[in-house]
Amino acid sequence: MPEHVIKAALSTYKLSYDQQSSTSLDIVTGFQILDGEQHIFILEGLRDHAIKKMWETLPRQKNHEDTIFEAMYNSNLMFSERVYAALDVDLCRIRLHEPLSIIVQQPLLYIRDMVPRLCLEAIIRLDKLLTCTQLRELTKNDLFPSAKMILSLSREFGIPLTTTDFEELKLTKKVEMIAESRRSQTMPEISVTKRREWTPLDNYNEDYYDMIIMRQQQNTPIHNFLQENIDSVGEISHINSINRVRPETIHVTQPNGTSHNYSTQTLNSTEQARESLRQLLAKEPNHRFTYCSDYNSASVVPVDLNALQKEETERSKAKYLSSNGFVYPGVKSSLLSNEHPRKPDEARVTENVQPWEENILHANILKPTLDRDRYTWSLRNEDIDLYRKPHKDFGIHPPATIHLAGDTLDKEKRTAHDAEDDMWRERLIVDDPQMKFHRCATETELTYKGLLSSNQIDRLQGLLKDKPKKYGLLGSNANNIPALSVVNYVSVDTHARENGLLPAIVDNEKDKYCGDMPGPFDDRSWNVSANRIPIRDMEHSKFEEMKGHDFK
Repeated sequence: MPEHVIKAALSTYKLSYDQQSSTSLDIVTGFQILDGEQHIFILEGLRDHAIKKMWETLPRQKNHEDTIFEAMYNSNLMFSERVYAALDVDLCRIRLHEPLSIIVQQPLLYIRDMVPRLCLEAIIRLDKLLTCTQLRELTKNDLFPSAKMILSLSREFGIPLTTTDFEELKLTKKVEMIAESRRSQTMPEISVTKRREWTPLDNYNEDYYDMIIMRQQQNTPIHNFLQENIDSVGEISHINSINRVRPETIHVTQPNGTSHNYSTQTLNSTEQARESLRQLLAKEPNHRFTYCSDYNSASVVPVDLNALQKEETERSKAKYLSSNGFVYPGVKSSLLSNEHPRKPDEARVTENVQPWEENILHANILKPTLDRDRYTWSLRNEDIDLYRKPHKDFGIHPPATIHLAGDTLDKEKRTAHDAEDDMWRERLIVDDPQMKFHRCATETELTYKGLLSSNQIDRLQGLLKDKPKKYGLLGSNANNIPALSVVNYVSVDTHARENGLLPAIVDNEKDKYCGDMPGPFDDRSWNVSANRIPIRDMEHSKFEEMKGHDFK
């Protein structure tokens, strides 16, 4: 088959996805970069077939004065997949419109969004690639551009190829070839040190020297641009400082014009300025001010802490004395005086009464949570049955688990609630836990002071409505305090007369007999003692003078 037919077929053939990922397809893929100064080849293929054959047949060209030939090849480096299979069978050739060394020196190249990111990455990697001397350095630093980077570079900086581009290989130009082995193992590594061409520095400017000589001959004064720029900037800064809107600040003017900056001075200017600042901030009580919003320690305290502490100390000292002098708390009882200062609380005392259990808090450390021993033959029914089919919906009996749910969980909660309720009822002393109250007159129920603050029923009752059942009230042997302790009437202080606490003294003057009134029997005579009711002196005239007051 003619050579031009083979080239045309290779240039139009497209690899499928399976061919691109195949590890046995014996082809060489890669790309070629031409920029007018150098040729860069990056090739990849099978180590024992195409790459090995190409390495053995590659002519070793000697270095001339203006031609440098370098080939980087390492048979010990192997890779698992192809990188440039997407560029198809024919080598992707890119002709740059300018040399690569000139492109990387353009400042606009490094401005964001001026060049696509992939294209910029390809240029940077190719530039760094030319400075390496070993293939291992390229792999370690990831300097191989990807297929997408090569395509982006071709779109941005590529130009059409000409016939002169293919004839540059025959001329004395710098050529570099990088061969990359994917499957080779035994070939040695070859590295050639690059040689930099020396060029003299052009530091002589003839036009500049002619201008200096002309100035010296004409005695022209030298215009100092730097000093002029400094003066103009100073003037503008001075004008800006005058026109600048200064923030509002607090100034404290001393009476005699002397400032006292020490904290021990009475006229401390710093503290006076702080007090003025606090007075200004107190006008906005709903706001807080800070020197820096990032730190809480920079917040301005709206009050004077030292003054508050002094006021608190004075108020505390003022409480030492009451209006009647010192207040003596009294003598402690013998129980309080003999009580140990480190006596445990009642809950701890109750816990100490219970019997001791060894290692109750370390059961999970000394013993596993689940017993992993096997059941004996007599207890085989309690073991897990692994051979029978389980019942539908766990059968009649629910499974044993610590995570209850549904009706089982509700039943457990109700049982625990009933147990706590029964324990609470056992500790009750009264018969009925429901509290009942005797409602008095509504006029005096909500009145705590004045004429209408009590009624006749409350005056005739003691502090306890029923017989005391609490141990503290039963064991105190304290007498019941009557509601009207100043009254000595048998008909009023009935409770004290029944218990024999008061003698049956009758005041004849106050219990004066005034006459009789008819009894309940209309057909009987008044001579019968059961049919007449004695009339006592109710002292109506006295109560008329009191006009409803208790005392007068």
